[in-house]
Amino acid sequence: MKRLIVFITVCLSLLFVSCNSRVALDFNQKLVSLQKEVITKAESMNGVSRDSVEKWALFNNYLKQRISDMKALKAPEGGDDFKEAMLNDIYGLADAIELKAKIYQNQNNEDGGISLAQQFDSLKTVLKKLDQRVIMEQRKFAKANNFRLEK
Repeated sequence: MKRLIVFITVCLSLLFVSCNSRVALDFNQKLVSLQKEVITKAESMNGVSRDSVEKWALFNNYLKQRISDMKALKAPEGGDDFKEAMLNDIYGLADAIELKAKIYQNQNNEDGGISLAQQFDSLKTVLKKLDQRVIMEQRKFAKANNFRLEK
């Protein structure tokens, strides 16, 4: 009888752990999917000058919606830091796209273009740190919730 109780307890524990892992994995996949979607859209904005007001307005609305979608996701236990890191990464990407648009707009203005290019170089360093934080938080989240990350 004791063995049966221990066996049932172990089975129920595994069931609860696997359910939590599944919720965590789904959360991870939703965040990564939104991030990939934003990156793809942002890459399509390369070369679009700031003068193209309509395209930038559409992109900004799109970006606001994706950020809103990310914020709306309910983080499972231990997922808040990962979610925050991902949001900060998206905000950084938005800043980079905006700065790049200004660079395109000021290509003929040497002084403004150089200053903006220097700002962009500094921003790239910040973006690398944001990306590293996303990776670190994602790994911690995956480890805490017993799922493997794909490369």
